Amino acid sequence: MKITKIRHAPTFILLLGLTTACSSIYKNDYIYADYVSTSKHKQLAKKELKLKNYRGALVHFRILEALQPDDPEIKNRIRITMALASRKLDLEISKGMLALRNNKWDAAKQHFLKALNIQPQNKIALESLRKINAREVKEVQTSHLNSVKRKRIYLAETE
Repeated sequence: MKITKIRHAPTFILLLGLTTACSSIYKNDYIYADYVSTSKHKQLAKKELKLKNYRGALVHFRILEALQPDDPEIKNRIRITMALASRKLDLEISKGMLALRNNKWDAAKQHFLKALNIQPQNKIALESLRKINAREVKEVQTSHLNSVKRKRIYLAETE
């Protein structure tokens, strides 16, 4: 019985060595995958910033922050991107309000939609879009009522 154990002992040691080697290969693969993921997210974040899509850039910066929580550069980029997004949000809201005052409903709608793209729950943009929508509905109803009145007048004149 002891001879059998000794005879299989080198096989067991060999298998143990292979298992250890494989686990270190997999660990390296994870490290490599994190590096690829990190560099890819950096590229995507920069691309989103060039397009001035701050919300998209923040998504990639947040993923980078999760991958590298101690990196001060990523934290700084998040802070800067949030400031840029806030400025752009304020600009779109201001442009939308100005367009509303000048009765440029379509332009106002576009600006408020851009603001919602930056901050989906922005109360000012949502409320302004509700007002624009209510106005559009009222205009359609008024137009319909006017066409019905014209038809009645036309029918009354032809009788």
